[in-house]
Amino acid sequence: MCASHLRGFPYAGITIRHLMTHTSGLTEYFELWEKHAPQDRIFSNHDLLKMYQNLKPPLDFEPGAEFRYSNTGYLMLALVMEAVAGMPAESFILDRIIKPLGLKATFPYHLGMPSYPHPDRVLGFEWKNGKAELADLYNIDGVFGDGNMYASAPDLQKWSQALRSISW
Repeated sequence: MCASHLRGFPYAGITIRHLMTHTSGLTEYFELWEKHAPQDRIFSNHDLLKMYQNLKPPLDFEPGAEFRYSNTGYLMLALVMEAVAGMPAESFILDRIIKPLGLKATFPYHLGMPSYPHPDRVLGFEWKNGKAELADLYNIDGVFGDGNMYASAPDLQKWSQALRSISW
């Protein structure tokens, strides 16, 4: 159960398996963030957990009853990873996955981190007035787990090969 790893997690019936398989029923955090989070500072995974603890939004469905992709579930998984590993999720991924696999152009980055880890980080874009304009991260991008990982195509291939080599 997630509640055993996340102090104050308000949904006793949600398991790690539910989070991993997108069957938790947790509502997406984006609207809650827009309505209830301060917009003048960087929003973190710990802020997300506090928001769910305080608001206790109803589940979209009973855990295990449906499949629905969940960004919120991935952020909660990152918090579980931190609780179990005793280190930030980004550090765990660097130490236990990226470095051992020799991934040269893969790194986590979010706005809560002290500096850009790579000068060639790709920026996103958005369409404005019929033109593509650069669009970098903004204050909701202080979260980690549902994104904010950067990887090159060759590193993604190495990652894929490593996953295929695991005996499940």
